[in-house]
Amino acid sequence: MIVPAASHLTKSYWKRMGIFAQMINNLGKRVMIAGDYRYHNYFPEGTRFLYTGASLKDRRHYAFWCYTQNGRVKNIDNLERNVTMFAYIGTNTQYEQLYGQQGTQ
Repeated sequence: MIVPAASHLTKSYWKRMGIFAQMINNLGKRVMIAGDYRYHNYFPEGTRFLYTGASLKDRRHYAFWCYTQNGRVKNIDNLERNVTMFAYIGTNTQYEQLYGQQGTQ
């Protein structure tokens, strides 16, 4: 996953991030971008996107949603506060086809 290091992202920043994603892709690795899908043209085909906003209205273009960075997992040591929570956008079958069966419990 590539997470932008800046808060204000220009088109040139997205282009450079796309070049970096292509380098990773050329190594045979899958790439996910924590950012807005509207810049998908800068990235290699097959790049997945992580939505990081407050509410997700258009799920079609995103693989995962980071719905909070301030979550908690009750009764688990060290996970009582400030936990980043992600949700997969799709079915269990789609997840297994894309990512395999490991870690699907």
